Amino acid sequence: MTDPDPDPDLEQAATFHALLQYEIDQASAAIESVEQQLSRAERLGNAEAQRRHRAAARELRSELYELHRLDRALVARFRLAREGGSPAQPSE
Repeated sequence: MTDPDPDPDLEQAATFHALLQYEIDQASAAIESVEQQLSRAERLGNAEAQRRHRAAARELRSELYELHRLDRALVARFRLAREGGSPAQPSE
C-alpha cells in the first residue's frame, strides 16, 4: 500500500540531497578549472598566479569535502538512495 501523505521531512531531505549533488558537481568543475589554470601558470612560470590558484584549489577542495560530508549525513539520516534522492527501500 502506498502512503497517501508523504513525509514532508523526507521530501525536503530528498530535495536538499539533489541540491547538494548539484553543488558537488559545480565544485568539482571549479576545481578542475582552477587546476587547469594552475597548470598553465606553472608552464609560464608565473609564481604569483601559481600561488593564487593553489590557494583557490585548496579552498574549493575544502568546500567540496564539506558538501560530501553534509550529503553523507543526509543520506544516512533519511536513508536516501545515493544518486536518486528518493528514500531507500527497506529490506524485508
